[in-house]
Amino acid sequence: MKIRKKIISSMLILLILIGTMSSTAMASAPGVSVDESAYVNLNYYGTPTNINIVKSLSLNGNKQFTDYGEYEKVTNMSNNTAPTVKDGSISWNLNNYDGKFYYECTPKKGTVVLPWNVDVSYSLNGTPIDASKLAGASGLIQIDVKVTPNTKANMYYRNNMLLQMQTIVDMSKASSVDAPGAQVQTIGNKKIVIFAALPGEKDTFTLRIGTNSFETDGILLTMVPGTLKQMQDVKDLKDDIDTFRDSLNSIYDSTNTLLQTTENMQSGLSQAQSGLSSLDRANSNISASKDSSFAKSETALADLSEITANTAAMIPHISEGENAIEDLNYDLNAMTKTIEGSKTEIEQYKTSIKNVQDDITALRDVVKDVNSKSDERDELLQRTKSDIEDMQTDLDNLSDSSADLSSKLSTISSDISTLSNAMKNVESEFSEFYGKYSQIIESNETLKTLCDSIQKMLSYVDSTLSDLTEACDSASELLSVTSDISENGKDYLSTANKSISLIEDYFKDFDKASKVTDDMLGEQKQILSTTSSMLTKGETLIDNVSAINDTANKYESSSVKALQDTGTLLESMVKGLNSSQDFLSDFESTLKNNSGDISQGSSDMLKGLINVLKQSLEGIKTTPTMRKANDSIKSTTDKEIDKFENENRLLYLDPKAELISFTSSKNPSPKSIQVIMRTQEINKDSDNRDNIANADSDGKDEGVLYRIARVFVQLKQAVVSIFSNINK
Repeated sequence: MKIRKKIISSMLILLILIGTMSSTAMASAPGVSVDESAYVNLNYYGTPTNINIVKSLSLNGNKQFTDYGEYEKVTNMSNNTAPTVKDGSISWNLNNYDGKFYYECTPKKGTVVLPWNVDVSYSLNGTPIDASKLAGASGLIQIDVKVTPNTKANMYYRNNMLLQMQTIVDMSKASSVDAPGAQVQTIGNKKIVIFAALPGEKDTFTLRIGTNSFETDGILLTMVPGTLKQMQDVKDLKDDIDTFRDSLNSIYDSTNTLLQTTENMQSGLSQAQSGLSSLDRANSNISASKDSSFAKSETALADLSEITANTAAMIPHISEGENAIEDLNYDLNAMTKTIEGSKTEIEQYKTSIKNVQDDITALRDVVKDVNSKSDERDELLQRTKSDIEDMQTDLDNLSDSSADLSSKLSTISSDISTLSNAMKNVESEFSEFYGKYSQIIESNETLKTLCDSIQKMLSYVDSTLSDLTEACDSASELLSVTSDISENGKDYLSTANKSISLIEDYFKDFDKASKVTDDMLGEQKQILSTTSSMLTKGETLIDNVSAINDTANKYESSSVKALQDTGTLLESMVKGLNSSQDFLSDFESTLKNNSGDISQGSSDMLKGLINVLKQSLEGIKTTPTMRKANDSIKSTTDKEIDKFENENRLLYLDPKAELISFTSSKNPSPKSIQVIMRTQEINKDSDNRDNIANADSDGKDEGVLYRIARVFVQLKQAVVSIFSNINK
């Protein structure tokens, strides 16, 4: 039995030390290989009282090694070499050392954060009790170990570390063991109770022991990363679950969109059903009134034929309009040429008036001093007579030009009147034509566009004729002014001649009548000024006539082109109307021959569509039920997946992820890591064996080998003590 005790104890020690010893079986690597084991002492209630980390180094030929971490104490467990300690790191110089190198370090408080917090509570016969009072107690002992994920821990530990809690119950001192959810193994008169927690899982392990004298060597908890190759399936499962959730969300969204679209179609389908019903009724009405429609179509075809004939009749009038515009433009150019020729004569006449005015001014000056300048007075009288004769000649030329111009202007006015009457006839015929067939024209886009174009053309021609009439009126006004000028000129010349005669007679008695003479000359000067002003206005009228002629010349080609295009358009319209008449006749014949089949086919099709829409609307009424079922599937699936993910972080476990050092993320990835925790023993003769990693508790220094041996001896003692009462 003692041999069996030793074998079992050695097996448990091997399980605990497997992480520390595993690196010895691995092939050499170019760098230093590190295995880390954290030994944590807990008080009765699960609060850490001491944390020590033992690091095992495989140097692999290296002699220097730097370890990062905040340490209160560092102990060399292999030789007497002291490390070089810096803020946040230690360095080892191992030039004279070969083989495995061990050292123990005590991290500063708060620098090592474990993935679970542990809370242990005790009760005796259902009543909470202080743990220190349980040693030797009799009754039903209940131990509740609550493990809670520590959200402050490194994410690698939270996602990848597995927790195992175990204790051994001596059945020679216990009458019963109850551990819900645990795995219980029996070895002799011992029962090994094992609980487990997945990464990130929150749980409470309950152990009930019926005993006459309670004792326990403490609760042992170990934490190790899940690195078995089988764990890769967990990561694949996580990826599959994520893919499944994304696909489910896509299906859910697509289904909701489809259902929403289907529901949105309900109103449209109802309207379509109503519309098809209306179409069915309309089809019946059309079928019933087809005979009347065919009769009206015959009338419409006859009207269309008449429209074609009337449109063709308008084409010769358009040709007349083209000729009238060309003749009018020719006559207007001739009139303008004559008027512009008169402008030179008017300028000469104005020059003569200016000369006479100057002479009168000078004569008045001479009259003032006539007694002393009689010779000069005679000279001036002769020069005045000569100027009057020149004026008479210019006035005769102006009268001749005005007469010629008046004749040509009469011809132009006659041409404009003829063209205007022709265009009024065209407008009248077109208005009568449009009023008679307005309904047909309004219903046909081509006819409507054509009629609008003709209307615009007629308006343009009417505007052009109005401008030409205005030009003729301006020319007539100019001729009237010219006639007035001629008449005034004749009166003036007559008066001037009389004046000269009177002056010659009056000079004899000038001394008696000088004032009267001076007044008369002033009046003559005023008459000449008025005449000059009238001539200036005549020049302005001539310029206006020239401008009107330029405008007429500018738009002559476009006006002729517009009439030509209108003629072409009317010809095309006649051709189109003939084609339309032929088409409508054929279409009418086709409708008459097939009206029965069309009516029956339309009726059958509409009734079939109405029935289909009715069935579709009945189906759409079930969409709320489908939407509710879709929401139920989505919420149930999300709830179950979230529940599984929230209960633990197993799905985030990655067996291929690099291990993280307990002391600092700056350290290279260790080959292995593990955490070993044990609560304080409860027995009548508890000693100082609580610190499972305390190799120097006796205060002796027997050398490096002694300290290494002390670590393993105390580990063994911690486990052997569990079996100290195995029956022989």
